[in-house]
Amino acid sequence: MFTLAHLKKFNKRIGLVDEYNKITYSDIVNEIKIIKKKINLSKNNLAVLVSNNCFSYILIYLTCLIYKTKIIILNENQFKYNLKKIIKKFEPDYIFTKIDISSFKTIKYKRKKTYNEYFVFNLKNKKTTNINPEISILLPTSGSTGAPKLACISYENLIVNTGSIIEYLKIRKNSTTITSLSSSYSYGLSVINTHLFVGSKIVINKFSFLDAKFWKLFKTNKVNFLYTVPLMCEILFKNIKINNSLKQLKTLCCAGGHLDQKIKRKILISLRKKNIFMMYGQTEASPRISYINISKN
Repeated sequence: MFTLAHLKKFNKRIGLVDEYNKITYSDIVNEIKIIKKKINLSKNNLAVLVSNNCFSYILIYLTCLIYKTKIIILNENQFKYNLKKIIKKFEPDYIFTKIDISSFKTIKYKRKKTYNEYFVFNLKNKKTTNINPEISILLPTSGSTGAPKLACISYENLIVNTGSIIEYLKIRKNSTTITSLSSSYSYGLSVINTHLFVGSKIVINKFSFLDAKFWKLFKTNKVNFLYTVPLMCEILFKNIKINNSLKQLKTLCCAGGHLDQKIKRKILISLRKKNIFMMYGQTEASPRISYINISKN
């Protein structure tokens, strides 16, 4: 998947941008080295990483992938609810979170260091992580039963899925996207994987897509790839003002459920000569497994 040598190839290209800062791929490589030196992550480790749309989250995530540390990714809402269960079942070596868990009633962890806004907690008495070495990421999913489970994604899953998405969406170095989805959501995570793998730019956004600040970031950075779910499309294509902001788009993607035919027609009318992909996926497949370009049909 990702390696330092692969990321180095993109050198001075801008990789990540937010409201105030931007960092190159060269900066990304340097930060990964800093995290590795600070935390000493290895392929024998298991880490819990609480997601957040920020530079630090993506840099920690990349470090874990590169050094083969297995990652359980939780969003901030799941964190408090699931953490104790995960500690009891897995006893992860590290916990990366913006929430200081020193006050939690668990004596198994101590705060080791910080990395930017993230606290880093480590297991006091380490033991061998007994997880299949082929597994890279574990993501919570309710599945069809509604009972919370962890879906296991292998390195091979990531490599094959990332490559096929890049190919059919034609993601290139000059592609620019924005984090319109949660970065703990398997779909949102695959957006990060695919765009960074080809050396393109990701705009790190913390705002709702209905917030004017989102659209300011969108326009300023000339975002040309937008990833959505059906509810977002329904709202976007009923709002004329927002609709006008989409002219710079090259590709619109929608996944995560059924999209009404009326909305599809509105999208086709509004985005003539653009690529419009409807996709289906599953968390277990990391996560997009089928697609159709409705603008070509």
